Amino acid sequence: MKNNRILNKIHMKNEDLDLIKNAVAEAEKNTNGEIALAVIPQSDSYSFVEMFAALCLAFVSFFVLLYFGDGIWHLIQTKLWYPSPKTLTAVIGFSVWIIMLLFFLLINIPAIDRLIIPRRIKEARVYARALRHFVECGIYKTAERTGVLIFVSILERKVFIITDSGIAEKVEQGTWNGICKTITEGLKLKNTAKSLCAAVEECGNILSKHFPKTEGNPNEYPDGLVILEG
Repeated sequence: MKNNRILNKIHMKNEDLDLIKNAVAEAEKNTNGEIALAVIPQSDSYSFVEMFAALCLAFVSFFVLLYFGDGIWHLIQTKLWYPSPKTLTAVIGFSVWIIMLLFFLLINIPAIDRLIIPRRIKEARVYARALRHFVECGIYKTAERTGVLIFVSILERKVFIITDSGIAEKVEQGTWNGICKTITEGLKLKNTAKSLCAAVEECGNILSKHFPKTEGNPNEYPDGLVILEG
């Protein structure tokens, strides 16, 4: 059920998984390379960034409320029989806390989260998560160091292609960046499955050129898209 929600976010259906699996199998027919794909809702919780933003807003709102302190005090006097300076302090403090809490809840909405989190941090976290999966999934263990990982992080709207050392020596990063662009454009146009299949086909063409299929080379990694929960 959770996988379905993740697929819905990138405008895919369960049957699209079979299309991608078949595309990977087809792409690997003429190469010793291995192609892995993974999608994740978000590459980091970003709780520190969110809390820092909320604290900054709380700091600003405190001085704004302090500026309007006379008006707030006048309002308190009209509502309470025996107001005191402590009441004013409590009202300002409670208001700041409420503002910080509401803002913290608000920035957990993905669209707002993307605006709050700096681009540099998003790119670093997605790249780090992609590298982690590259190791955890075992795609780096191929005999000729010819593993390729296509990694999609939904919240950040980032796509990274991580390649093993054998490929990195022969194929420039700019080539993979072009394939990443194909996928991101497909995500924008809600043609995710089609763009992933096209990316897999292009990866297969590149791999077959530099690492053609040899007799007896097994399929070293399961074909298809892996859905990560976090």
